[in-house]
Amino acid sequence: MTPSARAAAAVEPAVPPIGRHPPCVSITDLPAHLGQRYRRFVLVSHPRHMEALDPGDAESLIVSSNWLMWQRLANEGRHCIHVSAGLLGWPDAVTLGVDHFVRTNDWYLRNGRDLTLFRGVSLGRRFVRAVSLFLTDWQQLSRCLETLIRRYGPEEIVLYDLRTDFHGLDEDGRANLVAAVARSFGVRAVDRFDPPSDTDPDISVDQHYDIHQGEQPRWRDRARDLLRTAFAATLGHVSRLRRAANGGRPAVLLLDSHLTGIPLIEALDGRGPYAAILAGWFPRKGDLRFLSDALRKGVLLLHCPSPDLRDDDRAAVMAIEHDLDSAWRSPASDEEREVLRFVRHHVVDSGRLYDAAREVLWANRLLDRYRPNAILTDGPQLPLITTCLSLAKARGLPTAIMWHGHYIQDTKLETLGGDSRLPTLVDWFLTWGRSNEDWLHGTSARVRPARVGNPVAVWPDPIAETGSAGRTALVLQYANNNTDLASPGAHEYMVFVETVRMLQDLGVSEIRLKLHPGSKKTRYYRAIAEYFDLDCRIFDQGPFKDFVAWADLIVGPPFTGAMFEVLGAGKPYYPVLLPPHSVNPDYLAGGTVYSDLETLRQDLERGVVPDQSRLLDDFASLEEFPDPAARIWEVLETQVLASHSMSESRSP
Repeated sequence: MTPSARAAAAVEPAVPPIGRHPPCVSITDLPAHLGQRYRRFVLVSHPRHMEALDPGDAESLIVSSNWLMWQRLANEGRHCIHVSAGLLGWPDAVTLGVDHFVRTNDWYLRNGRDLTLFRGVSLGRRFVRAVSLFLTDWQQLSRCLETLIRRYGPEEIVLYDLRTDFHGLDEDGRANLVAAVARSFGVRAVDRFDPPSDTDPDISVDQHYDIHQGEQPRWRDRARDLLRTAFAATLGHVSRLRRAANGGRPAVLLLDSHLTGIPLIEALDGRGPYAAILAGWFPRKGDLRFLSDALRKGVLLLHCPSPDLRDDDRAAVMAIEHDLDSAWRSPASDEEREVLRFVRHHVVDSGRLYDAAREVLWANRLLDRYRPNAILTDGPQLPLITTCLSLAKARGLPTAIMWHGHYIQDTKLETLGGDSRLPTLVDWFLTWGRSNEDWLHGTSARVRPARVGNPVAVWPDPIAETGSAGRTALVLQYANNNTDLASPGAHEYMVFVETVRMLQDLGVSEIRLKLHPGSKKTRYYRAIAEYFDLDCRIFDQGPFKDFVAWADLIVGPPFTGAMFEVLGAGKPYYPVLLPPHSVNPDYLAGGTVYSDLETLRQDLERGVVPDQSRLLDDFASLEEFPDPAARIWEVLETQVLASHSMSESRSP
């Protein structure tokens, strides 16, 4: 299309007027009114960025980071595309995902040496999540811009904002990324950077691992925290006396989420190992009956005040900062330069290394005070957990890990030995089933597997129907893992809109969307539902089992652990996984997974309920281990703790 033809097309709407049900535009089927070439890109993320733009400008392609804004503009006939369209056709995405967490360690490793060791613990490891999110954003957005530049050939790029929902890049990182990509293509960059706040209701920001300090608590919060601290200190003192009085009974430090922690607490029989749990992490704190029952059966609640850094500790951290500064003087690429800038600003200059060192001292004091015999966790990358695992390994204590959410990408975890430059922090992996073990083998994890089954998939009580009399459907958020570099962010919202519309067309009487716990997107999803006229209630809180009991059928992605809660409850689950993605399909071969929504529609119309029994067995082993929580305690006592006792007996 010539420039004059595009200008004429902009005067008259390029699409029919929108009625009450606007179409949902897909990045794989872009509007026909888009041109072949554009003179400039305008990068936007917020409606206010549109105020300075000419609606009749057909020489500029608006590249939106905001999915809902893109839908509005595309349906108005504007020349606009979603940024994640640039991810289509990226052959290296899967390979990059395999070593994603390995690359997050590059900033503090030089010639095989960890520059951040403090009392034998790597301080750099505690920032793996923040740096991994930064890398995800940098690599995805760089790829998107590069692809779109090659496709549309702009002469200049005007930056208002550029982001992903993960929000891993800080503001300087986003501006520097655009400048670097523009420079590599010889394209002029125009800086009109105007990023919206993360709390702005007109943008979508996903749950992410922020390394910044939070807001100062209000006085009511401080008073409540003081009461909680006093209560925790009292229970911690009682538990310490109890541990000292019965030192022959082993204790396992549980650093688990509530998802797996509650079944483990309920499975205690009062005779096996103590379950040592941080008082602040104990679930159902307001349920006194649950608390008293847990204490009776063998829960120790741990509390330990945080120590101050001594002068020699501060000197050790200053030496780490000096070594990092010396090693960072010659970055090899724009990506490495930006990672180092990010770490320098948000970790080193902000004093977070001193916070990390203080946590090492605190964790060391905790282990001294309560003397656990082993550690079990389901969070292999959380900072406090990696610190405790490191200290446990130094003390010769066995360490074990299990899933809290399953992995179906072949992504190496440095905690499990995926990075040969770092010591493995885990001895045992308590697996759910065959697929879990295949994943360990596929990622070359250096751990000892022991199959225990899946405590998440067990329903101890019969399901009580709580929904309406008509047909009800639950839709789960299509929230991707940040290591899946190949998966476009636009798919999340398109799946929501098209799935709800499909269910409405099929006569489902009531539809609910359940967002992932901790999601910050409730208002954004409600705005999407309003724009597309979707009759769907949206929830971000509430017991998941209640939602499952209410629903007649559930549609969701296969990369959420909720899939096995649904299948364990005996409810129909229709997993949707749209290409492109980095998931290894071999792990899901035991079940039916829908790669397009049309096939899903056909099965729903015919009343087909996919047989997912083999898939459930691959990930849960419920026939082999119908009581996974009891099996976990059995393995901890007879294998994990026993292996430590045998190694001690062999010591001179």
